[in-house]
Amino acid sequence: MTPSNPGPNRRSASSMPDPAGNGSPKQQIDEDTREAKREVGAEAREKAEAGQHWLADETDALSDAIDAAASSLDDQDREGLARYARELSSNLAKAAEQLEGRSVDELANDAKRLARDNPALYMLGSIAVGFPLANSSTRRSAWPASTEESLAATWEPR
Repeated sequence: MTPSNPGPNRRSASSMPDPAGNGSPKQQIDEDTREAKREVGAEAREKAEAGQHWLADETDALSDAIDAAASSLDDQDREGLARYARELSSNLAKAAEQLEGRSVDELANDAKRLARDNPALYMLGSIAVGFPLANSSTRRSAWPASTEESLAATWEPR
C-alpha cells in the first residue's frame, strides 16, 4: 500500500469527518490559507497606497525645488538652463499628479507593461526609485544631528 492509496478499510485524513462539523482538516487549512492571503494582500495594498502618496508628495517637492532653481538661473542670466529646469519641473509635477490620480492596480499594470516593453528603462527607473526609498528608510536617529556634533564627539584636544 502507498500513502496515496490507504486501502479499502482506511480513510485518508482529508476524507475523515470532523466531529465538530467544520469540514475536513484539509478544508480548514485551505480556508486558513485563503484568509491569510487576503490579510497579506490587504496589508500590501495599504502599504503600496501609502508609498504611492509618499512618492507623489516627494516628486511634487522635487518639482518645486527644481522650479526654484530655475528662478535662480533666470536671475543669473542662464535662460537656457532655466528653460530645461522648468521643463523638468513641469514633467515631475505631471508625474506627481498621475501618481495621485491612479490606482495602485493601474500603476502596477503600467510597471509590468514597461518591464515587458522596455526592460532597460524599467531597470533604470527601479534604481532611480530604489535609492530614495532606501535612503528614507534608514534610521535617522542613528546619525548625528549635524556635522559639528559628529566632529565635536570625535575631536580630542592635544
